[in-house]
Amino acid sequence: MSGTREGRRIVLELEPTDDGIRGALATDDGVLQPFEGWLELSALLDGVRPRTEAAAEPLSEVSA
Repeated sequence: MSGTREGRRIVLELEPTDDGIRGALATDDGVLQPFEGWLELSALLDGVRPRTEAAAEPLSEVSA
């Protein structure tokens, strides 16, 4: 495999509720972030995802 791949270790605590889910996400740097609902969990996961230079570029418009 060429190149290096960055990764992060996370710990996810989930508590199912009648209204969905809640819990906390802990990152490898010791930060514990509580969440309530699938959208908040998704936002937290997106925040800890490694970024690449290509992902930071805006999408180009496609002309029809």
